[in-house]
Amino acid sequence: MGLIGGGITTPVLAAAFDRVMPRSIFVVQVRLRAVLGLSTRVALDAWGLRADSLAADDFAPCQEVATLAAKNGAEGVRWASATGAGESVALFWDQRHAGSHVDLVDEFPVERHWFEDIVNGTLVSHFLPALHDYPRYALDSASHP
Repeated sequence: MGLIGGGITTPVLAAAFDRVMPRSIFVVQVRLRAVLGLSTRVALDAWGLRADSLAADDFAPCQEVATLAAKNGAEGVRWASATGAGESVALFWDQRHAGSHVDLVDEFPVERHWFEDIVNGTLVSHFLPALHDYPRYALDSASHP
């Protein structure tokens, strides 16, 4: 049994992988009107969160903020990725406003061997160099309530 990911055994990782499969990485083009931006320290402080909250095993504080944001009309939440590379977005599908759009651009099924490598720090873009070909769409500052 090899050790990976700071002490997770390969059989444990394989079992975890089997529970979450199949999975895909989707490339989407999003135009939303009301997104809660949590990518800055000021925004995190305003919501009672810290940067390390975003990478913590306890999701409750982040889920509470997301629930409040959705109840108050947000279509999603945007935050700095826990990996330190890029940003993540949670979309509240049923909260989309008139005129908002979410379009599927591409889908990449996740391969089993990626899981272990990602846990060990390999960036997803290593497996999907095609991701570098997609433009990044900046959210207009007015879309951050």
